[in-house]
Amino acid sequence: MVEATQVVFSLVLALTLSIIFSFFLRREGPRTGFFFFFLMLFLITLAGGVWVKPFGPSHFGIFWVPIILVAFFGGLFLYYSAPRRPPHNREETIELMQRVEKQKQLEDITYITIDLFFWVIVIMLISAIVFHFFRTM
Repeated sequence: MVEATQVVFSLVLALTLSIIFSFFLRREGPRTGFFFFFLMLFLITLAGGVWVKPFGPSHFGIFWVPIILVAFFGGLFLYYSAPRRPPHNREETIELMQRVEKQKQLEDITYITIDLFFWVIVIMLISAIVFHFFRTM
């Protein structure tokens, strides 16, 4: 009985989240339609409900908190891993090219910032190690 309830709950939750995400999912490509999104989300939700350690309140013999968390994060993962749809007209193409140019500029600034942050962390770690060795001598 518990397994059937868990399957039904996973099915309803996956269908609900698929409908919600379909309003925001404007990406096209292989296996990105509603059916494939629902199928993958249902399987992720069911597997997560089976394998994640139960916690939270129990209703109808199942722990629903881990199933909801797995379904939500699985849906987000599927949504953001789907390819974006290609532009369909001239305005969308121009907008896409402008976004790509801004993204390139942002990547350059991000690379410099992360590189600087990396070297600051390396210097701080080496300083902490050296300070520890000199302090224990």
